[in-house]
Amino acid sequence: MSLQSYVACGDIASLEPGEILGLVPYLIGRQPVAELVGIGLRNDRPCALRTKRLPAILGNPTGAEQFAYWWRATGTDELRLIAYGPELADGFEALSRAIAALAACGITDQARPLVVTPDRHRWAYFEDRTLESDPGELPEIDCPRPAWGRLGALAFHTACTAAREAEALAPLADAQTRRECAQAQQLATDLLAVTDAAEAPPGDDRPHLEAAMRSETAPPAAEAVYLGVALATDPGLCDFAVQAIWEADTAAEAHLGLWCQIACHTTGTPRAVAAALAALAAWRGEDPLVAEAVRAAREADKFGLAIVEAVEAIVGTGVPAAYLDGVDTLDASVPSGTAATQPMRSKEVA
Repeated sequence: MSLQSYVACGDIASLEPGEILGLVPYLIGRQPVAELVGIGLRNDRPCALRTKRLPAILGNPTGAEQFAYWWRATGTDELRLIAYGPELADGFEALSRAIAALAACGITDQARPLVVTPDRHRWAYFEDRTLESDPGELPEIDCPRPAWGRLGALAFHTACTAAREAEALAPLADAQTRRECAQAQQLATDLLAVTDAAEAPPGDDRPHLEAAMRSETAPPAAEAVYLGVALATDPGLCDFAVQAIWEADTAAEAHLGLWCQIACHTTGTPRAVAAALAALAAWRGEDPLVAEAVRAAREADKFGLAIVEAVEAIVGTGVPAAYLDGVDTLDASVPSGTAATQPMRSKEVA
């Protein structure tokens, strides 16, 4: 182990597994608890880091799917998965579920996932079941000195930030990405038209919705039901909600919590519309809740609502929202050579 190896973690693929494990506490800013740590690489360079608590994977039927969907949206070409847990069986089970969910999303290169022993001193590859019978023979985690660990974390996060910024400004220019961007571009362009409300401004319920958007607390159940019915029956109000989501930069700014609250207190069409808005808000903010929200919208939709189909299609492309730069000119970040697409129309909302 050397200072040079940890500073070189901007090229983390060059580190040994024990060195990566020793660096993890510095990368996430704390000692790992019972959780799954994912390190995403693109061209052997780090591009993303995400953790998910083991109870959220083991105790939630869609937990592993949410974790996998988030990674699919990042466009990583390799993942390093590390399971920490108070029990070895929990770590193995969480990795099994995550690997299956990732494979369903088309991510099959996990670079030999790692499992850490409960004492956090040793590790083994996921497929090496000798961990359970003789952990004392396993290799030890190679912990850096604190200063080296902090320098390594700085290099790692700098590389991740650079990768995200480069991707947002210039999406990968391969043929598949160009096709997916063009598809998502056209779907997003058409989204505001799905309610057939081009000339219909939102009705009298807009002040109620705006007040709920400004509120820092979730609306009470009765208010949530009222807003759900209004969104389902007023195309102009639904169109206004979509526009507000699209102009947001994060899931919180897109009012993800509000749409989830409305969906939780409604059924049928109001729930389908609210869940679709939640899915779009989660997609805009790269929140893993998007998969569950899409499923909820689909299950509640008995009539083939256009907004549910449109949001499901956009999310299903797998193209991150960062690829579609801008609100009124969504084609700004689509690489050259794609099919011609029209910019999203700009509307005045009374």
